[in-house]
Amino acid sequence: MGGIFTKPKDDSPGPQSTDTAAQNTVLHRDLSNVPPSWNVWDSSGGAAVSCFGHAFQPRIWAAVARSMDYAATTTFTAEVVGQLCEKLVNTTNGTMARAVIYNSGTDANEAAVKLSRQYQQAKGEDRSHFISREQSYHGAGGFSLALSGHRARREQFEPMINMQRFHKVSSCFDYLQRDDRTIEQFVSDKKQELEGKFREIGHGKVAAFFCETIVGAALGCAPAVKGYLLAMQEVCHAHGALFVLDEIMCGMGRTGKHLHAFLHHEGVRPDILVIGKALGAGCMPVSAMLCSQAIIDVLGDESFNHGYTFQNHPPSCTAALEVLKIIEEYNLLENVDRQGKYLQQLMCEKIERLPHVSPIRGQGFFQGFSLVKDKATKTSFDRKLHVAQAIQEKGKDPKYGIYVYYGTGSAEDGLSGDHIMIAPPYTATREKIEWFVDRLERLLIDYFAELDVQLTEK
Repeated sequence: MGGIFTKPKDDSPGPQSTDTAAQNTVLHRDLSNVPPSWNVWDSSGGAAVSCFGHAFQPRIWAAVARSMDYAATTTFTAEVVGQLCEKLVNTTNGTMARAVIYNSGTDANEAAVKLSRQYQQAKGEDRSHFISREQSYHGAGGFSLALSGHRARREQFEPMINMQRFHKVSSCFDYLQRDDRTIEQFVSDKKQELEGKFREIGHGKVAAFFCETIVGAALGCAPAVKGYLLAMQEVCHAHGALFVLDEIMCGMGRTGKHLHAFLHHEGVRPDILVIGKALGAGCMPVSAMLCSQAIIDVLGDESFNHGYTFQNHPPSCTAALEVLKIIEEYNLLENVDRQGKYLQQLMCEKIERLPHVSPIRGQGFFQGFSLVKDKATKTSFDRKLHVAQAIQEKGKDPKYGIYVYYGTGSAEDGLSGDHIMIAPPYTATREKIEWFVDRLERLLIDYFAELDVQLTEK
């Protein structure tokens, strides 16, 4: 890794003008509210997307401008596509052999489902069932939504999805689930649960098991406990199923030290890996699906029966390749690792001590925490209070000037339970981390003081 990390000229978004009349023609996520333009420090990169803040956007856009072209992938390719795929494959320490570039994490997971099915058919096995986990999120498409265990995002559309082919086991959420068990016993119980699900579905029916290396939106940066991923991998391979890791939110350097979060876990070698979000640093929509040589060997000369109009899009590939160059040139994996440990230390000292925060979790620049009514009982707030969302909204006040990513559904019922996620730009310095944690501490103290008054008055 070359270069020495230096403080960027600007690691925060600047204000942008908003044409309100024009915005009223947009189908916003919240039809009752037009989102404001940026005027705060984005401590979560949107949804862990803008991994550089705005420090390197001109450089990435300049690179993209030199590659503004389209190639129909059924007939043509571009040199930059091969350059990016080779670069991505080489970052996996020999685990992956091929890559294909898509536009979103949803695209990548939809493709992973189809590849898993086609791989099993190429082996001569008619496997069409999939296992994933409760309190997970894999995307907004048909297959990816069926994989997702985020109840609030999936339930409305379940009548349109063949959920009988998509099965769930429990998540790996140490905070709420382990109780007084040792980590070894906890992992053993999770392993037995997955074994039981394979037996329940039937021999030779499951094509693949999907899980997030660190759960993002659904559990607020909940990492797998030591030994869990390896245990899940062993069960999958014992039953002839593929082991698929979703690192759309937690990957691409977000955990520090490695580009891929699974590399922090000894012996873990997914058959398929999906990545996205930070891969384009927010400058271009881009994701990727990578697969192992074993899958390629089974497919042989058979074509992968799946494709998108804009897959392997040269401008998107150029942006992603430039992102990888910047990460390497500025030693950003080292910065994320070092400053991420400091961020977690400060949050444990200043944020976790607060009455309604428990616990700080995550790795590198992918940190989160739950918001609970009672820390001793781990009781969640009433869903109608929209606690996490209100904190995000309050943080945009100039008094605090920070944006945090909020989520819900992290309680045992999969619907209640509030959490906050922190995913700063990889360029963040020690001074910026200190500034942010101070602002976050003030925000949480002020919000819960006001909430206590509100609840008392009721």
